[in-house]
Amino acid sequence: MLADFKIRYVNNTDDGKQLIAFRFYEGAITTEDEIGLDGVTEESVTRYRRSAVLSALNVTRDTQLSEADIDALGRVELAKIPDHDPIEEQEIA
Repeated sequence: MLADFKIRYVNNTDDGKQLIAFRFYEGAITTEDEIGLDGVTEESVTRYRRSAVLSALNVTRDTQLSEADIDALGRVELAKIPDHDPIEEQEIA
């Protein structure tokens, strides 16, 4: 099964601390009919679709991470989820 994460929010405080909230999902790459850009025509679209929430994680830090470092942290935590492979876009580089 595949998995991905979203950064729900990042709260930077005036005293230099940071709260980061992640949510982890499972899903699969499927092909389904979707309404096209014209709003009328259906077309088959193959893409990753989430099917369930796996978990949530709140991280509190004494220092503030950059956007790239927050993304890297999410990728590391995603890789720890058993029996799930990260989607290609969120694999550890």
